[in-house]
Amino acid sequence: MSRRVSGNIPGYAIFGIVITALLILSVPFFFSYLHWTNIKSGSAGWTGSAHKVDPELGYVPIPDSNGMMILSDEVRIPVRYDCHGFRIDHDRSPIRTDASEIHVDSLLALGCSFTFGFGVPSQNTYCSLLAKRLGLTPLNAGRCSYGLAEMVILARRLIPVFKPKFVLAQYSPWLADRARLRYAPSFFGLLPHPYFVSGSGGHFRIHSPDFASAIFDVDLDVFRFSRPTLFDFMDFSLNRKFPLVAHDLWHSSRVWLKEALSLIPEPEQDTEKIIRLAYGEIESICSRHGSRMVIIVLGMDGSLSTIPEYFKKLESKVADSQGALTRRLKTCSTEEYAKAYYHWGKNPSVIIDRHPNSHAHKIIAESIQHEISF
Repeated sequence: MSRRVSGNIPGYAIFGIVITALLILSVPFFFSYLHWTNIKSGSAGWTGSAHKVDPELGYVPIPDSNGMMILSDEVRIPVRYDCHGFRIDHDRSPIRTDASEIHVDSLLALGCSFTFGFGVPSQNTYCSLLAKRLGLTPLNAGRCSYGLAEMVILARRLIPVFKPKFVLAQYSPWLADRARLRYAPSFFGLLPHPYFVSGSGGHFRIHSPDFASAIFDVDLDVFRFSRPTLFDFMDFSLNRKFPLVAHDLWHSSRVWLKEALSLIPEPEQDTEKIIRLAYGEIESICSRHGSRMVIIVLGMDGSLSTIPEYFKKLESKVADSQGALTRRLKTCSTEEYAKAYYHWGKNPSVIIDRHPNSHAHKIIAESIQHEISF
């Protein structure tokens, strides 16, 4: 090797290190840029401070709070919670603190964003529509990203207190899937939530979230309306995105290490067992407190959900609301289902959200009323 080449080796090494460092640094900035531009484009999400971290449920509504669901720049749906965390209409009087005064005429709904009514006003959710038809007070405890573990926890908390006449327990395949995962779906960042783990004697228990999410500490509202400048992007990256990523990487790495060392239990993976134990417990709680459980079957994309055989062993009614939705269509095509029941917007018209729209919620409410009337 010549002296000239050997003398340049340190320079080549430094150059290679600099290039490698720049490439490594460009990756987080690239993903931060994608997130930043997504917010600027009016992507689906939330504004306002309506939710907070909860050590048992992962997150919960802030009592007596208001927020806004965003489906696009043109479609924004207000959200209001009462002092108990139930979603209520903006023009409805909040439920009084003394729950004993209302327990005889209420209807409690448990589920995920399909029950919550993502993308529709509170008064158009199937919980509110059915309650109005039956002359009951709606208690909508459906919450976005929740699974079966959260539903069981809420059943334990709410049914003994409110003693509702009916408890609507959503069944969708993804609810059991979420109950065996450490993290719930979210628009950004990690959202640890409760999950099922095996216990002694064939029983199960619900494990608390592995750590507290930092999602609700990050204020992104300002970036939806600020000017898209370089300073704005750097402010977003350095003061919002990177601290959140660092938080999630640190805590998720600790969870991974604890799992590898068997210091924390692994989530239960037997979906049938989760379904059996979860809905069995909710029905048992209902029975002890004079409530009637109705299982609401909901699916996605027009495909019919397979109803678990175990439900035949329960005393509860099963409302096949997904079947009711598909039967209203001329054909069972994905395209026709989307046209009838998804959220559409912009010009030209495009799908802006795949949650059930107001028309779908009306049919769901009718299918439940038909089932409980027999």
